[in-house]
Amino acid sequence: MHIRHYFRYADDFVFVHRDPEYLEEVLGRVRTFLQEKLLLELHPRKVSIRKLSQGIDFLGYVILPHHRVLRTTSRRRMFKRLFEADLDVKIEATDDVRFQQVVQSYLGLVQHCNGYEESCFIRNNFERKQVVQ
Repeated sequence: MHIRHYFRYADDFVFVHRDPEYLEEVLGRVRTFLQEKLLLELHPRKVSIRKLSQGIDFLGYVILPHHRVLRTTSRRRMFKRLFEADLDVKIEATDDVRFQQVVQSYLGLVQHCNGYEESCFIRNNFERKQVVQ
């Protein structure tokens, strides 16, 4: 569609431009393309035009002009799952190897944003050192 500044991952995308009128025009073109060529529709509550300074909610992060933070709901869900998985290990519903895979996955998630505090909390409370025998 020859749109210059955009980011896409699977079925999520963001268009970036200074002019909101241009973005409205692009939105119309995208809607038409999706309906006519792919028989798809945009989710009505997940489309917005906003200033970059307000943050862009994209792929579990809020992207701001000079940094990224983990979306609040993503952060809550991550810690809820970590505490639940930790409890599963304690009651032996799952093994520690699987739990450590989950921990490493979340450490990878927070590595891609300004998640130093989250990373420290995970390392201090959930990461277990491997014992070499």
